[in-house]
Amino acid sequence: MNLTSTKTLFASLIAASFLTACGGGNSTTESSAETAATEEVAATTYTVDPTSSVVAWKGEVAGVYGHNGVIEVANGSVTAEGAQLTGGDITIDMTSIVPLDSASFKDEEG
Repeated sequence: MNLTSTKTLFASLIAASFLTACGGGNSTTESSAETAATEEVAATTYTVDPTSSVVAWKGEVAGVYGHNGVIEVANGSVTAEGAQLTGGDITIDMTSIVPLDSASFKDEEG
């Protein structure tokens, strides 16, 4: 080994030891990221507006025939944490069921 190669190797070893000794700089960033990921998002409850809400339904008998229609929502609320729904309670007014396909009803039956 010549003198230049020895100096280069020695300088590389010193630089590597400094980088290794000072390598803890990223742990602060990782800790901040872990803290942000584990912080809990407050739950928000939303009330369902029955006048502008409707449930569309579809029923089918194993590919033979089917029916579809709408039902009104009586009341309700849903809870979300961030962008994920976590719970809810919705009451459907089954007396308001309306079939929309002509095979479900005849006009004279009402």
